[in-house]
Amino acid sequence: MKTLLVTGGAGLLGQWVVRKAAGFEVHYTYRNTLPPTDLVGTAHQLDLLDEAAVLDCFAAIKPDYVIHTAVSMAKVADIPEQVRNLCAGVKLTNARLVALSTDALLDGTGAPYPDNTPPSPISAYGDAKTAAEAVIAAQVPSAAIPRTSLIFSLNPIDHQTRWLIDGLSAGKPVSLFTDEYRCPIWVENLAELVIELAQTDYAGLLNLCGGTQLSRWDYGNLVLDLAGFTQRDTLHAVTIAESGLRRAPNLTLDLTQARQTLRTPILGVDNLPSEDR
Repeated sequence: MKTLLVTGGAGLLGQWVVRKAAGFEVHYTYRNTLPPTDLVGTAHQLDLLDEAAVLDCFAAIKPDYVIHTAVSMAKVADIPEQVRNLCAGVKLTNARLVALSTDALLDGTGAPYPDNTPPSPISAYGDAKTAAEAVIAAQVPSAAIPRTSLIFSLNPIDHQTRWLIDGLSAGKPVSLFTDEYRCPIWVENLAELVIELAQTDYAGLLNLCGGTQLSRWDYGNLVLDLAGFTQRDTLHAVTIAESGLRRAPNLTLDLTQARQTLRTPILGVDNLPSEDR
């Protein structure tokens, strides 16, 4: 049986990769937040900033596959160093690496974006993920680096949807952009896709997001519908110009290569299996 190591097992995507990884001996890491108690596999508390601890963990597990979902949003400047240490562990064990990246390192002015589009970040997070991609490409050129988009879930509810519901429930004004476009992806679908990707020999950047382009406004309302939440008195539509913020207007990704590479269907928020609505 092949061994799979998932970083960020307590996170939304990480825990679903663990749940979907049938047929593997699964290990997963977490830093501070405890993973769900019903998660099957072997948990390892690990700080990816500690290179010695990372190397010890890899030496003990000897993974065949590594899917990197962990990300430090509290201190985004740590992201490249975490990836650098992860790559050292991968090189030590000759594991197959799939490391999640993001559409947020693009400026939103060139959609639809091909897979190998050079980064054009406009945020600190985008800067950090740009640096992380460069580290992976240099240290582990055989790695697959899927760029994904907004990840949504109703079980558990993802952070952005929870923010939306909590704000509206409290009667707070919540604004969603009508002219900012993303391609949200269902967390379970993304988990299945990256597990399949790990078992290919695809190397380099690969767009891997949802199959439907939606404005933030349309996406927010659709997810609220799926959650059965109707209280929207304080929900307001706004344009980027009206907000005065610098935002990426269109982060639509071209999925041609992903659809040619992977057998798993790529779903959108609007075409989930009926049992998952």
